[in-house]
Amino acid sequence: MSGHGGADYHLMNAFVSAVANNDPSFIRSGPEETLHSHLLVFEAERARLQGSVVHPGHNDPKNSSHI
Repeated sequence: MSGHGGADYHLMNAFVSAVANNDPSFIRSGPEETLHSHLLVFEAERARLQGSVVHPGHNDPKNSSHI
C-alpha cells in the first residue's frame, strides 16, 4: 500500500493491529475526527474547483465553531 504517501498503509496496519490484539488504542482517531477531516478535504476540493476561498461550516451554524 502506497496511497497518500504511505498513510493508507499505516491506517490499515493500525486497524488490523487493533482487531488482532483486541486493543482499540491502536486507532488514534474516532469517527467524529475522521468525518471532520474528510469534510475539510471536501471543502478544500470545492475551493480548488471554484478557484475561490471557501469558509467551511459557514453554511451550517452548528458546525461553524468546529471547522
